[in-house]
Amino acid sequence: MTIWHELVQWLGLALAVYMVSVFVNIGLMGRFEAGLVVLTLLALNIFINGIYIEATFFLIGILLGFFALAAALMAEYLYTIILPITIGVAALLVWIAKKRL
Repeated sequence: MTIWHELVQWLGLALAVYMVSVFVNIGLMGRFEAGLVVLTLLALNIFINGIYIEATFFLIGILLGFFALAAALMAEYLYTIILPITIGVAALLVWIAKKRL
């Protein structure tokens, strides 16, 4: 893979990120969704670089993809996870406060 192929690949990523920012500015996408799309594009670009250049990039691309997936799942189930934790911490604080009295 020559340097020109790599430059064109990264330029393509930059243009895709610019397109996503245009979508955000005109109201087609929210900022969070756009961030996930950009992270996924970056993961794909680094993954492809890992295939052609260095195997380390392959693993980094996979890891970034998992981060994007984890962020999406956390956003989907945020209230399901945070609400019980908040209630548990509040109950623990009340129990500690009563124990000290």
